[in-house]
Amino acid sequence: MALQCTMTYHGTDEDASGMPNPWFHYLVVASPGAKPGSGTASIVSLSRARAKGIAQGPSHTIIAKEGGPEAAIQQAEAFLDKEHPGLKKIVTDPKAK
Repeated sequence: MALQCTMTYHGTDEDASGMPNPWFHYLVVASPGAKPGSGTASIVSLSRARAKGIAQGPSHTIIAKEGGPEAAIQQAEAFLDKEHPGLKKIVTDPKAK
């Protein structure tokens, strides 16, 4: 079963339209991996793609050797935490699809 959630990292400043600055918004989609018990998560940037008006592929792929999709989502969150230190974070509950 695949899981999906959004992860947003933002600063405390605001731009002219009231949006937090900086603002990074991602869709994380995780599914079972190729080996039993493994999981794969794709991190897709929604904020950069929308700002440029073009579709973008995964900005990063996570492979969890065990723990399935749930572990892959946790590892994706840890990866993004390292990419955006010091920013506030909003994470939606993973939903099954």
